Amino acid sequence: MRLLRIKIDGLTLFEQGIEIDFLIKKRVLSDDEKSIYNLFENARIDAWSNNILAFLGGNASGKTMVLKAIANVMNILEGRPINELNYPEVLELMDDETGLVIEVIFYNKKIDRSRNETIECGMYDDSENACIYRLETTMTRKGENAYRIARETVDVKTLKSCRNRGDICAFDGGRRIINRQGNDDFFLSDISAITLISKWTGVKIHSKDLLYLKDVNVLETLSQSFPMPILTFFDPTIEYLKVEKSGKNKVAVRLKFYGFEERVFTSLRELEGCLSSGTIKAMNIYERMLDVLKYGGYLLIDEIEGHFSQEMIKFMLQIFSDNQLNAKGATLLFSTHFVEAVDWLERSDGVCVVQKEKQGIHVEYLAEMIHRNDIRKSDVYSRHFLGGPMSSYQTYMEIEKVMKEEMKKRT
Repeated sequence: MRLLRIKIDGLTLFEQGIEIDFLIKKRVLSDDEKSIYNLFENARIDAWSNNILAFLGGNASGKTMVLKAIANVMNILEGRPINELNYPEVLELMDDETGLVIEVIFYNKKIDRSRNETIECGMYDDSENACIYRLETTMTRKGENAYRIARETVDVKTLKSCRNRGDICAFDGGRRIINRQGNDDFFLSDISAITLISKWTGVKIHSKDLLYLKDVNVLETLSQSFPMPILTFFDPTIEYLKVEKSGKNKVAVRLKFYGFEERVFTSLRELEGCLSSGTIKAMNIYERMLDVLKYGGYLLIDEIEGHFSQEMIKFMLQIFSDNQLNAKGATLLFSTHFVEAVDWLERSDGVCVVQKEKQGIHVEYLAEMIHRNDIRKSDVYSRHFLGGPMSSYQTYMEIEKVMKEEMKKRT
């Protein structure tokens, strides 16, 4: 399953909603093709998706809330009940008048022709073409901290019916295959009809949500010996880290630093005491990054600079931009305060700017503000949202004045 667009309306903090496009809108040059993903191989439509989406903004701008909203959509696409989503605090922002409306447009790259129920259930099936689906789900409150799906529709069309890129997310000629209204004995009230689509097609989304790692520093799993080139990159003082089976369902972890004796641990909790915070976070992310790269899935990380040094951030961005390592078009979605990080990205249409104003939180693409290729993306962001060097100087002078006054009061 490949996501093409996510649109979320009905969150009180987001007056204009949230719309995330995975399709590249700007022109693609031949040099760009090495770092992006061709969605439709052997099709007449040339469409590409970004392998990296960055959410840039200042403190308390709403970046984390945007990623949590996206993570909840991923949960729904995985078939999880809406009352068991990872981030129920997002649902608490629901507008009681409109409910929370989620629209997801996705591309199903494979249809299993052997699944007869596809045709029996009315699936629009052209065996020579993959399909594009639109799922629209409206959720409402069912009680205190409880929610239900009030309405849900699924439309489908073949890729073959699209004449150009502009037709991909347009559903004027699509066919409605699911129309769910109110109470329906066929569906549970808090589970999306996407579970039927996954059953019919045999394809589901593959995502890894690491937003919680910002506040947690626990080594979660270590099923095998860690590759030394990767481990050395995380911590060059480690000589080796080996995992050996020591009995039924038991393992022994052997850790050795250069210049010190080997130590043997029988639990991850013991091992954590000898590893740095950065190494633990990097090891957790590495394991999940491998899964995402293997299946062409989605990896979500909040405040990436809180996990990695600048060198390691560049390393991760390079991996997702490498069409040899990332042959299946896995997508990294991350938030950051670090303005210069966007200069390490190849394209400006992979950068979403998140800003909180009196009217609420707004999300817009940096590419819409850039009209010249010779200007750094970080400079464009600073000029539009930080006011440039003069604004920063004025802010500093105001803070300096307040701090001087506060210190006088304490003498």
